[in-house]
Amino acid sequence: MEGQQNMKLKHIGQSLVIILSVTMMTIQNITKLAPDALVLKDPETKEPIFRLSAGSEASLNKNGAKVNDEDTDGFARMTIMLPVGATEDYIKENYGFALEKLDRLSKQVLEAEAGVNKTMATVFKDMEVG
Repeated sequence: MEGQQNMKLKHIGQSLVIILSVTMMTIQNITKLAPDALVLKDPETKEPIFRLSAGSEASLNKNGAKVNDEDTDGFARMTIMLPVGATEDYIKENYGFALEKLDRLSKQVLEAEAGVNKTMATVFKDMEVG
């Protein structure tokens, strides 16, 4: 994988805490303004292969991730419960591909946020308030 990782992983007891470098506010805004940015597509077929969303329960599987919390800085967070005795190898084997896709998708969301911010700045730069 190239570039900077867009998330932090913490294996604490029977849980895997995943903190994205995307805020919950960003996910909510992108959901409204550029929802396609929350979908990772196969480069060849252009078919959706992974989705990111926010909801009431965290989940992570081969098809997508759902964040349900934020850290003290507002970054999107999810906690996945692991079986007793889960090791780093278990996490790699069961969540490795999903985590790699989530990392790529986080970068895509950040790029979309920059594009939306630029567009909004252009649209509203000459707005008069009276």
